[in-house]
Amino acid sequence: MFGSRFRGNLAAKGDPLMSDRPVLKHLPAGDGKAVALGKVALSFKAGATVGSPYTVFEMTMPVGAAQPLHTHPPDETMYVLEGELELVGENGDRRRAGPGSVMHVPSGAAHGFVNVGDTPARMLMVSHVGQEAYFDDLAAAMSGRGDVAEVKSRHGVEMVGPVAARAK
Repeated sequence: MFGSRFRGNLAAKGDPLMSDRPVLKHLPAGDGKAVALGKVALSFKAGATVGSPYTVFEMTMPVGAAQPLHTHPPDETMYVLEGELELVGENGDRRRAGPGSVMHVPSGAAHGFVNVGDTPARMLMVSHVGQEAYFDDLAAAMSGRGDVAEVKSRHGVEMVGPVAARAK
């Protein structure tokens, strides 16, 4: 799965049992490609850099931070590691999600979320590897090196509602 570019990463040099097989790639805690989207931090753990067809990343959101109601082409699965989020669907449906909660977003489904807890929220996210390029392009545009609307359009991201306001 991780491809030949990592041969020898976990196998001893010259090990005849491992010489013709791909090897595992280990990423220690705290490692990964960091991408900042304003106050939201992303840390990519697997994806384009290891030749994977999907991307795995952590998203950290400060208290009160929210994602607007939006859609995108790839499926996405979110697993809450820490904090408390409120997940919002297009029909106004709101669900609280604490550690261990999972939300699967099918391609094209409108969704948003807000950190309603008293601490930063962390999620582990899994999606198509193309999402990594989207977040790279979005971070560049947000820092003045591109047009945010053009990036969203190019990657098929559609904003379909307001920021998911924190429920009272």
